[in-house]
Amino acid sequence: MPKSGRREKLPTFLYWGPHAQEYIEEFRASQGRSQATRVLDRVQIERLSKWMVARGIFVEKFTAKDAATFITSLDSKLTARGVNLCLQACRSFGDFLVLRKVWTDNPFRSPEIGKRREVVNRKPQGLSKEELEALLAAPDRRRASGLRDFLVLYVLAFTGMRSGEVCNLRLSDLHRDSCRVRVAGETTKTRTERWPWLPHTKDGRGHRTLKPELLKPLEQWLVIRETLGVGPDGPLFVNVSRHPLHRDQGQPLTPRQVQQMVLRNGRRAGIARRLHPHQLRHTAGFLMARGGLTSKPMSPDQIMEQLGHVSLTMTLHYSKGTEEDTGDAFAAADISGAVRVPTRERPRVLQPRDLQDKKRVLEVFGVSAEDMREMLQEG
Repeated sequence: MPKSGRREKLPTFLYWGPHAQEYIEEFRASQGRSQATRVLDRVQIERLSKWMVARGIFVEKFTAKDAATFITSLDSKLTARGVNLCLQACRSFGDFLVLRKVWTDNPFRSPEIGKRREVVNRKPQGLSKEELEALLAAPDRRRASGLRDFLVLYVLAFTGMRSGEVCNLRLSDLHRDSCRVRVAGETTKTRTERWPWLPHTKDGRGHRTLKPELLKPLEQWLVIRETLGVGPDGPLFVNVSRHPLHRDQGQPLTPRQVQQMVLRNGRRAGIARRLHPHQLRHTAGFLMARGGLTSKPMSPDQIMEQLGHVSLTMTLHYSKGTEEDTGDAFAAADISGAVRVPTRERPRVLQPRDLQDKKRVLEVFGVSAEDMREMLQEG
């Protein structure tokens, strides 16, 4: 360790060299993997490389037992989902090394590693109505940065876009006439283009108009953005600063900055839990599934199209309510009301004690007292 006390940085890809670079930049790219996936692969390979460096294990002597020991060592550091991601990345990289004849067999596919770790799937959690109102009121809209923060939070909470998609929005992607934004395919997780809707109203002639709560601050922000020298082909949301010589002035926001923005405004709003941008995406999903002011919920197919989900599995989480909601919906449906269900009444039988009650006897025979007198006289 150097005398300065700073920790010596371990060399990345010490053993893998060009193999790791070829695997990430060429092989995974040819499979259509996104940049985020390739960054994740690089992190996992670096973790494996540092583990091997610390123990002096060379590639030629790396065995299935070493692979099992490495994966087991992650159980105390990562969650079950994190261990599975690392195992998946190492298995894929091992297959690539076998293909390049660096290894004869893939040690990460040996039975010694065992099964994948069991992951407890947590239900998506969004913000309550009160929390969302407090969050949107937190930014100081008298400042340029506060106005931008409000717009970013508004778009995240009511369109369900991912933070990376919001950061990559261009001014040309904003279509105010149709009240939609274009999310380019190369910026999405699923690599497919989509057109999410912005909150708007529709009149009787079919004309759509952005809501005033969005339109007015958006027009103000576009003026500020123009003063920063950002052109029409530039990013929609950029960095702003009071100092004119700020080096990030006019540069696009990053997902990390959006994450810090949500966290900062969440604390300012007095929300106890730690917020992150994806919670706003979940909030949008729940609002779409449960309906807003008009209580007209969107169908799962429509929510899936708006959020850009690949399958309905995730979308259906937003449509699930509580047990009380299910009970209320079941009672309102009245499914037995449409079916004629026969009822069996017990036959009226006179008990010995009923013979002493004249009124009870008459009720059983279904006659009145006068009719009974006439019957007795005739008899």
